[in-house]
Amino acid sequence: MQYVRETFLYLKHVFFKLGLICLPAAVALGFCIRPVSAVTFLPAYANENVSRGFSDILRLVAGEYTLKYVVLPLILAILLLLTFCFMFSFIEKHFRIGRTMFKKSFFEINNYFIPVFKIILILSGVLLVFYALAVSGVTLQHYIFSGEGTPNAGSVVVAALWTAALSAVLVWLCSPLIFMVPLMQIYGYTFMDAFRSSLSYYGNHSVKITLGLGFGFLVVGAAGLIVAILDQFIQNWYWVQTTIHIALHWLLLIYIGAYSMVTAFSVTGMERKDNRRYY
Repeated sequence: MQYVRETFLYLKHVFFKLGLICLPAAVALGFCIRPVSAVTFLPAYANENVSRGFSDILRLVAGEYTLKYVVLPLILAILLLLTFCFMFSFIEKHFRIGRTMFKKSFFEINNYFIPVFKIILILSGVLLVFYALAVSGVTLQHYIFSGEGTPNAGSVVVAALWTAALSAVLVWLCSPLIFMVPLMQIYGYTFMDAFRSSLSYYGNHSVKITLGLGFGFLVVGAAGLIVAILDQFIQNWYWVQTTIHIALHWLLLIYIGAYSMVTAFSVTGMERKDNRRYY
């Protein structure tokens, strides 16, 4: 967990500044979708009367508002694009100059727009396939093991195993992408050159990188699962639950941004001029 440790050492000094950057996107996400929803939907699924099959499961996983208002996914994507452009610009300047430059980083987020846009575009496609497989698999096993209506215990267990396995594969597939933005922006690589180099860097440290990235999703997913379980027993706590969802999204965004840049600089050997006492 080398890169996790390095990430937390870095976050000790910039946590609240990165938190300010991530707050608008976290608030929007918290109102629209559960954190790590491919897993945290399970308690609601255990009590769901599945009468319409795929659409019922999709509503639980993707969130009712996200499906009801088609423009919401686009708004969320734009917010995430701006958030990561700002965050990467801020961290890069800190690493390369040695000082945090909040205002300057904000006015130079356009430098990261194209690289981050390309990665978000790829991730959007990957996530669409992921959610299609997750929802289809859960729906199929529901009719096999439970038929119509509320799922039995065996169906919930199979759904949990299926979505957990898919989530692990998703993290593994996405792990090499954390190098691409720094390589395109700092080294000036083309998209394909950055992709090939990312696979090369990742191959030498694949286990540590994947476990480190998965750590953030695991912790937030576990906390979100506890909240989802409590939601089945507690009534009239919408605002409390939403606040917790916002906080979990907020923490995950901060971790992903910091982990990506810390790991990319560490693995590629790019010089860092921020506080060397982190190491």
